Amino acid sequence: MSKPRDLLPAATVLADWITDAREPADRIRRTDTYRRASLSPHALAALLAEVNAHAAAGRPEVTADDIEFLVSDRPRRWEDRMVLTSTVTQLLSERGTFDRAGMSAAESAELNALVESLMSRPLAP
Repeated sequence: MSKPRDLLPAATVLADWITDAREPADRIRRTDTYRRASLSPHALAALLAEVNAHAAAGRPEVTADDIEFLVSDRPRRWEDRMVLTSTVTQLLSERGTFDRAGMSAAESAELNALVESLMSRPLAP
């Protein structure tokens, strides 16, 4: 039986990167960027490298040990990447990242249109 993987370091740095965007539309775009990268070990490795490089001072950074199993092509690693997606989503929810309280109806409608547009695009190129 394999050892359970600690997804929290990678999930935290990704959630921090998403929530660091000032505008709600930018947070949605970053979430979509992550969603697309999450399916590919190579795309996820590139995104984690970029996110880690831009992490603000004092923020937790991911190490090679934290992500090696996520970016591997070995069998069954896709399961870890799917659980990572759930962990990132849970962190974003706990932080209220997409809370629309205080938004005008027009701002909320604009975000809905953006989400619809992003979700209608195919994940694969």
